[in-house]
Amino acid sequence: MDNFYAFIDESREGRYTLCLLRVQDHKLSDLRKAMESLRKNGQSRIHMKQESDSRRREVLAKLNSLANWDALILESNTKSRITAATRQDLFLLMAQHPLWQRGNELVVEDSTDRSRDKRTLAWLAKNGNHTFRYSFKKPSDDPGLWAADAIVWDFAKGGNWRKAVIGKVTKVSAP
Repeated sequence: MDNFYAFIDESREGRYTLCLLRVQDHKLSDLRKAMESLRKNGQSRIHMKQESDSRRREVLAKLNSLANWDALILESNTKSRITAATRQDLFLLMAQHPLWQRGNELVVEDSTDRSRDKRTLAWLAKNGNHTFRYSFKKPSDDPGLWAADAIVWDFAKGGNWRKAVIGKVTKVSAP
């Protein structure tokens, strides 16, 4: 069975959306190198929200040229108000999905939700049905997080952006 790294990022565009991007561990360096090759001089990271449309298309083309990743997208309920608990609810929903259960190493974008995320992930690591390690990193510290950002942004933006990644994405909506 393959081992997978997974990167988690979010979008607050419309609904709250959480993305788990998985890559086989033996292909992890390919993903990181591909994303790093797109970083412009002076940029500490790639952040889709701040890129031009032509750069977004370039990032997307590079990601789609890599055959070794897939993603799980979780969206909050359209009728629910987004609260501090929304992210944790989506983590718990994510943990029930087979894509999550095959992840061995999880990298989460460090954010103001870190302490809450840490409690949730520690509980899942202790009580869930598979073993995984997790860490928190700043986006500038891991190009894999840039890939997750790109996918969640494309998906949340909708339209042609979503169509460009839909073949590699599994979507789950919260009840």
